[in-house]
Amino acid sequence: MIALGLTLAFVGALVGCEAVRRYALRHALLDAPDERKLHKTPTPRLGGVGIFAGTALGCLALFWGTDPPRRTWALLGLALPYAALGLVDDVKPMRMSLRFGLQIAVASALVYLVGVPTAIPLAAGVVVSLPAWVVAPAAVVWIVGVVNITNFMDGMDGLAGTQTAAAALALGAALAGAGHVDLAVVALCLAAASGGFLVHNSPPARIFMGDAGSMFIGFLLGALPFVAVRAEPALPLGVGPMALAPFLLDATFTRAKRAARGGRFWEPHKEHLYQRAVSSGLEHRDVLVAYAAWIAVSAGAAVVAARADGRTTLACAAVCLTGFSLVLGWVRGREARGGSEAG
Repeated sequence: MIALGLTLAFVGALVGCEAVRRYALRHALLDAPDERKLHKTPTPRLGGVGIFAGTALGCLALFWGTDPPRRTWALLGLALPYAALGLVDDVKPMRMSLRFGLQIAVASALVYLVGVPTAIPLAAGVVVSLPAWVVAPAAVVWIVGVVNITNFMDGMDGLAGTQTAAAALALGAALAGAGHVDLAVVALCLAAASGGFLVHNSPPARIFMGDAGSMFIGFLLGALPFVAVRAEPALPLGVGPMALAPFLLDATFTRAKRAARGGRFWEPHKEHLYQRAVSSGLEHRDVLVAYAAWIAVSAGAAVVAARADGRTTLACAAVCLTGFSLVLGWVRGREARGGSEAG
């Protein structure tokens, strides 16, 4: 049955992305090139609608005739407003304050419905206790942060889809290993739908996911680790950040640099490491291969950390950070050889 559900998720996204691609072309819903973007020709957006459709179709098939826990309904139900918010933003960009306000409201609703964990597992047998007034806002910041980091990092053919597929697969494996089949189903359907999207988005991309995709994906990838920390048995806190390490580290490093220079870190730019790699003369496919290796290693580290002791968990985190150091050194080396300024 699981194979059928994942197949439906993959095919649903594959077909859905083609349908919305044709719709976007007919209605001129295109992402136009400019000096802050890497693509050279106008490209249809709205691919996130296909990812949402595939994920929903797979979950519907696998949950049909069952009674999933309340947490699952909260997760899936609140993913819909994020997808809708992103779709509206794709068609007619919203004010940043309104967009952030709605994101915070939906994330807060999830935290309220699922409940706030106060015993936070860091590794197998390592638990810290924190008051709810600390954990609740931190959880909202985490979810909204992942949503926006996913949006920031969705700027190169195949990159966001690859990160999503790998992170969702890692979370699915970790959740299944902990016995949380309902959450694992959501994660694995997202991974399969991302695979269907990648058929269209791999270099050279024929469609972009747009905000409808990055917000929907970001919400699920941020919310699943939070719900898993709240579950019993709980997944360790670091599993989610490790699964998403390439996106989190690239975005955090870049935005911190811009903030330190006094720049508006939330504005579009071409300073992410993957953007700098392309600007150094590499093709999208070459950069994607390098990031895919980092993504795969980080996803594997997350799966190991899901059942590891404190020492092994630290080693897994070190592996993710080493990947960042290698990519940073690689990009700076190319820039130095090309005569451009290294960041």
